[in-house]
Amino acid sequence: MAGLWYGRTMRFGLKWKLISTTLVLLAILLIVSLALVQRVIGAQLRRTTARDLQTAQRVLEVFFDPYHERLLNRGQLLTELPSLKDAVLNRPDGLAPLLEDIRLMGTSPMLWVTQTTGRVLASTTGGLRADTLLQDNAVTAQALAGQRASGFLRHEDRAFFAACLPLKSSTDESLIGVVALVTPINEGFLLQLDEATGAKVGLVWDQGAVWSPAWPGAVAEAVELDAVRAAPGRVSELRRPQRYLWLTAPATPGEGGMQFVLAKRIDTDFIQRVSRVLLILWLSMMVVGFLSLVGIGHSIVTPVRRLVADTKRLGTG
Repeated sequence: MAGLWYGRTMRFGLKWKLISTTLVLLAILLIVSLALVQRVIGAQLRRTTARDLQTAQRVLEVFFDPYHERLLNRGQLLTELPSLKDAVLNRPDGLAPLLEDIRLMGTSPMLWVTQTTGRVLASTTGGLRADTLLQDNAVTAQALAGQRASGFLRHEDRAFFAACLPLKSSTDESLIGVVALVTPINEGFLLQLDEATGAKVGLVWDQGAVWSPAWPGAVAEAVELDAVRAAPGRVSELRRPQRYLWLTAPATPGEGGMQFVLAKRIDTDFIQRVSRVLLILWLSMMVVGFLSLVGIGHSIVTPVRRLVADTKRLGTG
């Protein structure tokens, strides 16, 4: 009886020990493979995404060059209009309708004229209110100093790209105001930047932000607080709620100025697809290995069965 019990224990224990050991080794192989996929492929994807992001930054830097020149050239034509100078000097009530007519000709999405004090004299629909002070803005201040200038400006929670040109009297060339050709930085404008750069683009400053509709809301909220203080050009990573790389590019100089934020999502879907393939392969190996080990275990245990049978016959005489 003792020999029979030992034979059965050995028969079943040996078979299942062989199967369980092999399955554990396969499970360890799966875990190591998944870890390598996450580390090696993930690092490569991060490097590729970072290079794409830096390329998008360089595209953004040159995107506005022709835009600057186009607006300044159009503005130069406006500064030579006698009707505009006459309205500024003699008919301020008729200035807003005149600017609206000029806007409808496709000159610029918005127009406004400021006084020599830096206060808005008149604006087209959607522009700044009359008497709004813009003197502290660098672009407007440069135009008030008699120079053509273009760049970004902000007012409260709104951002603009403007070309500002000094408006001078036809008689004595004295400064009588500044005419500004203005493009609002809104979702539609940022979508154009998305297409040009291949990245998601936003604009942040200490009192507000504008985001492209391509930005997931939770990602924009997570980036906004850090973007205002981030060092320009430094690639940072956001892991939650989604995995993104992002960097900032200055739109206006100086501390606390406006910053563009460019972001690209790391393609974690590829890692997930590779992980799923590895998991399917592991399950297939588990099934094949289990069936194979059952057969191998049977061939190993069969001699033990015969030994037990022979022992039983010897025991009974």
